[in-house]
Amino acid sequence: FPVTIIMFFLNNYKGISHIFSVIIFFGFTYIFFPKFLTDPVYDLVLLVSCFFVTNFAIKYVGLDVAIEKELNKIAKEKSDK
Repeated sequence: FPVTIIMFFLNNYKGISHIFSVIIFFGFTYIFFPKFLTDPVYDLVLLVSCFFVTNFAIKYVGLDVAIEKELNKIAKEKSDK
């Protein structure tokens, strides 16, 4: 069971990261600037900026490289069995 959860994350890490970052961005906006959430233009700007910030963060910390190495390691272990 835990292996299934780990593989789900490894295969879907970008989507999971984007979902969490959208929740965090909108959460902070709701707490500090609740009037901005009534403006659809601001919401679109927030979504687009959140997308680019998350992609930059994934590349900056090297998450995609680390996950690719881990997936290759798991595939190699599977093929060795």
